[in-house]
Amino acid sequence: MFQSMFVLVAFLISLSSFADPKQFHAEYVELNKLKQLSVLKGGAGFVSIPGVLDQKLDHFSSVDNRKFKQRFWYMKNHRKSKSGLNLLYICGEGKCGDHVFYSQISAHAFNLGAAVYVLEHRYYGESQPFSDLSTPNLKFLSTDQALEDLVFFKNEMVRQQKLTGPWIAVGGSYPGMLAADLRIHYPNQFVGALASSAPVRPSLNFVEFDHHIAKMVPAECISNIQNTLNQIEVSIESEQGFLDTKNKFSASQMNDRGDFLYLLSDVTAASIVYGKGDELCRTIAAEGVSGYVKMKMMVDQQIADYSIYSAEAAEDIQLNERNKGTAAMRQWFYQSCTEYGFWQNAWPNPAESARSHLINADYHDRLCQRLFGMEKVGSISRAEEKFYSPLLSNKVSQVLFTNGDSDPWMNLSISSLNGNLINPNIESLLMPKALHCDDLKRGGEATVMSAKKRFQDLARKWISAK
Repeated sequence: MFQSMFVLVAFLISLSSFADPKQFHAEYVELNKLKQLSVLKGGAGFVSIPGVLDQKLDHFSSVDNRKFKQRFWYMKNHRKSKSGLNLLYICGEGKCGDHVFYSQISAHAFNLGAAVYVLEHRYYGESQPFSDLSTPNLKFLSTDQALEDLVFFKNEMVRQQKLTGPWIAVGGSYPGMLAADLRIHYPNQFVGALASSAPVRPSLNFVEFDHHIAKMVPAECISNIQNTLNQIEVSIESEQGFLDTKNKFSASQMNDRGDFLYLLSDVTAASIVYGKGDELCRTIAAEGVSGYVKMKMMVDQQIADYSIYSAEAAEDIQLNERNKGTAAMRQWFYQSCTEYGFWQNAWPNPAESARSHLINADYHDRLCQRLFGMEKVGSISRAEEKFYSPLLSNKVSQVLFTNGDSDPWMNLSISSLNGNLINPNIESLLMPKALHCDDLKRGGEATVMSAKKRFQDLARKWISAK
């Protein structure tokens, strides 16, 4: 998941550091705004029906019969009969709810005559298996378990409602990856999948994110950013210097230097991606560290306070409103440490890097150790083999990947620009000037609207070929 910052439908949708709850939070805020305003195009209104499912905790154990309550919602206004199409809209790393029906999914349902089913991801929102998020309790938070949740949910809806129609999986960013995974491993259950801005290639050294951001502003600006970061890095070496510097940035609650520097990276990325790049460059060129402070205040006010998404904040194991809401970084860090990586390290050449060189593999190894007691970041080889490599084989079919070329996350997706669109049975569309998951949002430029139409055309084709 990624639009002008000054348009309601665009504002606060996609923070630049997704795939993670930073973007999920923004989407949640935006869609709730639309819900409150009753903004719904592409057809008449709808009735959202909530429910709770008794979900098995461990799908791969024959002796562990523990279950937890998993929330879901569905909307069937546009489906004409029980043999009609069903869209499984996958929620990801944050609190879910019927606000999702105010996204593009309802327009797809209207145009395709489909029902929409939505499942909250285990360990997020109110779908919590345990009373806290201590490391042992996170054992069952994995891609494999999440996919089994989705299949069980789908089959329960079929059984309970006596449905006979086809199913298509839809998701953006991490949920987009899950949508593609369903098509890989459960092709008989789903006739197709829309994987919007899906980072399907795991990476322990995702330096391309930083490089993508840096290329969006002039080289002189990057030089000024790096010079300013160097000053900040020196200033925080001493205890007093760190105290003084973080107070300047209104980040006194942060005690880890690496987390503080990562916070500045988020400020830089958000400013550049959301149309404030020129202001960032001018302000830092003119005022150095003081200019960086000003930009941080602007981001806090207009986009988000990124400090609540820090690794330090994720040390909290309590099931409070933050960890059950839209800032669920502890759960996402666990998934990153154990399966995906997605570590946004600094690009090795400072002249093409917009973040501190101290945001590196050592920082992320230490992050996983301090949060979960891991000696180092887990291996991504299994995730590569099971969830990425199959997409390069012609054995997988009927998946549509969509990406915006202004989205740094497109570097981990399937795209001709990445050189990995080698499977003739899947399709990938690149949307110029589009951001993360733009095609799952309302409205959009002509290329975004074209991508939405292409999905609907493909959906009809997949259904007719069933």
